[in-house]
Amino acid sequence: MKGENKEKKEKIDYHSGFYAAMRIEFNIDGVNFSFSQEVELGDKPVRLDMLIINNADKNILKDPIGKFFRKYNVLEYKSPADKLSVDDFYKVQAYACLYKSLGNKVNERPADELTVSIFRHVYPEKMFEELKRLGLKIEEACPGIYKVTGAVCIPAQVVVASRLEPEGYETFKTLVKNAKREDLKFVFYKECNEEDKEALLRVTMALNPEFYESLKGDKKAMEILRKLFQEELMAERDELLNEGRAEGLNEGFVKGRNETRNEDRKNFIKQLISIGWSPEKAADFVEGALTH
Repeated sequence: MKGENKEKKEKIDYHSGFYAAMRIEFNIDGVNFSFSQEVELGDKPVRLDMLIINNADKNILKDPIGKFFRKYNVLEYKSPADKLSVDDFYKVQAYACLYKSLGNKVNERPADELTVSIFRHVYPEKMFEELKRLGLKIEEACPGIYKVTGAVCIPAQVVVASRLEPEGYETFKTLVKNAKREDLKFVFYKECNEEDKEALLRVTMALNPEFYESLKGDKKAMEILRKLFQEELMAERDELLNEGRAEGLNEGFVKGRNETRNEDRKNFIKQLISIGWSPEKAADFVEGALTH
């Protein structure tokens, strides 16, 4: 049982969900900001979870998290299963300093144009206590957003998703088990880049299968799911339909059409199992999803 739980946990790609959440939340089309994921620093395998570079002359973001950003913004995301210690805080500071030092010329990335942001769902009480003991100041700038000032090389903020205002940042709040239904529903129906939305929903579906099971009778919801996963669900359908047409016989076409329905189900079930659903739950959900 323990091994099974570990296997399921490892299948959840939290960082892809977080990367998608950032892109969705700030709704930036790439003109003013460029987003990079798993950024390698130098020749050694040191990577930033995420880097946001502001390519505009000034920061256009006005929300409580985004207005902290400067030119170069190093982001660290801790999943609900990850610890956040004082060593992690300084590790991210070190990564940001390393990134600053690896420009193509001296001071290409000025220290006063860098920021560090650490995201976690739960309040890191022990880490904050140790930072205070070291003489740093922790200020709650607004609910769930904490500024760390004092003897830090790079200005830092810590975002605690569970303590953010009730409205806003729903994308971050859904990256946890037993997320609020209203947050899950808001994100599910939110119009945004489909690639980012698919990545985020894969994580929320793995963490909150009960919410998605409750959507079985909702035709609009099923259409959204089919649209998001249509590339995978429809690949073999097209192949089989083409085979049916090539036969030039109505009987062959009907046979191909019936076979594709079974392929739809198999592919959808595989997708759900791959993110941690049990085969039984996945089969039951897909039966409802593809018949409404």
